[in-house]
Amino acid sequence: MNAPFIPETTEAAHYDIATPRGRSNLFKRHIEELTKPKNQGGPGLTMDEAIHEMRTSAKPELVELLAAMGDAPSKVRTEKLQRQKFNQFLTKTADENANATTPSPEVAKAMKSAVNARSLVFNARMDELMAKGYSTDHAIMHMRANASDARLLSSMDS
Repeated sequence: MNAPFIPETTEAAHYDIATPRGRSNLFKRHIEELTKPKNQGGPGLTMDEAIHEMRTSAKPELVELLAAMGDAPSKVRTEKLQRQKFNQFLTKTADENANATTPSPEVAKAMKSAVNARSLVFNARMDELMAKGYSTDHAIMHMRANASDARLLSSMDS
């Protein structure tokens, strides 16, 4: 998406930092280089990341270009931009962590189904033992002593 050349101009004039059009074309060219997908040999940055990269870069040609465009670099601005990027990263990480604790609807449904199935098996086994004359406490103690019943009880703890 390079800017089209104007007839009767040279490439040097097209990318002349002394003219607004040249600065715009240089800026676009740098953005295109930074946003070029990784599979095409570029860094694959998003537009926001590319602009951040340009504004915090120490490359002389980018510093000169941004200064000519009225956005001269300073240590204070660079530090603020880096803090802003770090805060965005922390916010994104916090959101991902918050979302990690909430299962998807499909997983939640499967978990509920598994819990219901275990409850049904537990209730059926309790009914069976109570029909044999066990009290609730004795039935649970009997289930703890039986290997297969003990697995059922331990699976209900999770």
